[in-house]
Amino acid sequence: EDFSYCAENFARYGETSVKQYLKILPVPWKKALNLLISEMKKIDVDWFIYGSTAMALLGIEVEPKDINISIANYSDFDKVRNYFYKLAIQPFQRCDNWVASGLGRIFLEANIGFSFRNEEPRPYDMSQLDKVSYHGQEVYVSTLEMLKQDNQCYGRPERAALIEEQIKQNQRTEIHPGNATGWEEKGKD
Repeated sequence: EDFSYCAENFARYGETSVKQYLKILPVPWKKALNLLISEMKKIDVDWFIYGSTAMALLGIEVEPKDINISIANYSDFDKVRNYFYKLAIQPFQRCDNWVASGLGRIFLEANIGFSFRNEEPRPYDMSQLDKVSYHGQEVYVSTLEMLKQDNQCYGRPERAALIEEQIKQNQRTEIHPGNATGWEEKGKD
């Protein structure tokens, strides 16, 4: 059943999806994030944003080409899959013995990748993440230190340097990263 939806969705959105990845078309990531936040509220699971979208939300000048989120608790896999599979352009599937326990991708104005944290005996501790206010909504994001480590592991020294500069700037101004973006005050949409 998932595959038929993926095939239909890819036929409908695949060209736009690929052109956004290749930066041929602009990525309306802010609009997609607004839609995603609204949908995620409906299923009531713990989740957080990582990657370039988290960087942008933390005040780093990057243009995300997609949104990447992690579902904090693998036990929510079926709940998330059952809710989003009709929007999938890559099926939601479980992954054994890998860095994530599950993956999936939807298209909702932009590419949105889902990963599921590995099974743990207790719920994921969301307090180790940062929170930002985005259009009046609090969302969890990876910390700058987590983002720096990820980009170093992925061989992206230029991004790691941007993150390091933001860390230093935050230390100089003594602003907590979650308060540094001021999306509403800056008039960002």
